[in-house]
Amino acid sequence: MNTIGEAISAVRNDFRLIHADARITNKAVYSKLTGYAAKLIKEESDKHKLTKVDAVWQALECQELIDVPTSDDCCRFKTRCTIKRLKNTLPDLFEDSDGVLIRTVTSIDYGISLQPIKYSEWIRKIENRSKYDKTMYYFYRNKYLYFPNAEWKAVTISGLFKENVERYNNCDGTRTGYVCQSRLDDHWNVPEYIQSIAIGQVIQEIASTYSKSNPEQEVQINKSPL
Repeated sequence: MNTIGEAISAVRNDFRLIHADARITNKAVYSKLTGYAAKLIKEESDKHKLTKVDAVWQALECQELIDVPTSDDCCRFKTRCTIKRLKNTLPDLFEDSDGVLIRTVTSIDYGISLQPIKYSEWIRKIENRSKYDKTMYYFYRNKYLYFPNAEWKAVTISGLFKENVERYNNCDGTRTGYVCQSRLDDHWNVPEYIQSIAIGQVIQEIASTYSKSNPEQEVQINKSPL
């Protein structure tokens, strides 16, 4: 799997844009790569093709839960709010037509899994909930996960995050497995076949854009030597 820096270099090294190269920043290239990758991931996930690509699913471990503050709009349906919520917002996730790509939410030892539910479905369930329903649920809202009937202190989340999430892991009160490094050295958390397609699409877009924006200025696109 490419690092972010390697993916950017693949775009830069495929051609040279004379007179225009200085205007193409790493940030701009990565933004385009992420945009194309997000679109491709959505398409592939809608076809149920990503579930078994284990390499791209990351574990966000030992995420602390808190009682939902009374100022949170999820409390407005009860006088006393007993819903749990992640203490911190989630790092950005890729999405498909059903929403953010979260594969599992479990206890920190992975022994118990929670069931996803839509916020609107949970509100309806409150009114009609059977006392025999022992399922523990979670729902996503405003970059948080909420836990309306789980009295846990922490959870582990497996998701298709847009960045390396090791820096956010917080087991035993300490960050685990993360060494400070440049963002360019982080793995680009996208399936390899999607990386290749996205890189090719960015190369085509940049080449086309600069050719059209400089109709009176010669822009030479030379393939790098093998």
